[in-house]
Amino acid sequence: KLPVDGETTTCSSMAWGFNPYLTEADPYRGAYMAVVESVTKLVCAGFHHEDMYLTFQEYFEHMNDKPERWGKPLAALLGALDAQMGLGIASIGGKDSMSGTFQDINVPPMLMAFGITTVDASKVISTDLKGAGHRIYLVRHTPLENRMPDTAQLKENFAFVSGRIESGKILSAWSVGFGGVGEGLAKMAFGNGVGAEITLDEPKLYEYAYGSILVECEGTLEYPHAELLGFTVAEEALTVNGVKMPLEELYKANTEKFAAV
Repeated sequence: KLPVDGETTTCSSMAWGFNPYLTEADPYRGAYMAVVESVTKLVCAGFHHEDMYLTFQEYFEHMNDKPERWGKPLAALLGALDAQMGLGIASIGGKDSMSGTFQDINVPPMLMAFGITTVDASKVISTDLKGAGHRIYLVRHTPLENRMPDTAQLKENFAFVSGRIESGKILSAWSVGFGGVGEGLAKMAFGNGVGAEITLDEPKLYEYAYGSILVECEGTLEYPHAELLGFTVAEEALTVNGVKMPLEELYKANTEKFAAV
């Protein structure tokens, strides 16, 4: 919550978006998706996209006199600008550095987006599953034919999710990102040790699907873009397409790789 004399119910939040592999392959699309990801994360926490602003952190190799190097930040900034225009959200700050070169080593192109806004603290929700017997939906974003985001659909989905969070219908939400739906389901289950039984085509488990939102809700969601995936269960296991994985083993797999760092 905001630091004030006395008491306030207003809280601020910041969420980041960035995929280094996507941005290295296509700085324009990577920057665009960074904006979408940061905004979607805030929506999942209970914030309204209409009230958001953005700030950017950019880091690129030294420009020197090579035209192709200048094209990378230009493409990234253009992607970020197009995302702002499409979503109606402005960037009001940021920092850039064009010094990411040491001898023959260069940083990969980076434009990280941060969404920022405020809301009444009582409306904020967390990502962890809240209990057994609830439905799990994927509020799916379907990209355009050129694989770029459909911003009109995104804004429609954002408004729907924000409204259902505010009314208490949606209990938890996760912005689908780097690890796809599979990552989201596992990390939503870790928080309270609540399991889930899910059915979804395996390729769709791991696709980026930026802008799509996993939600846990009481009752049903009547919405054209909401796809029922399954239900939460009391058993501490995640069952996907009939394959059962204990949460303890999943959590160990998720954390032990860097445990020694």
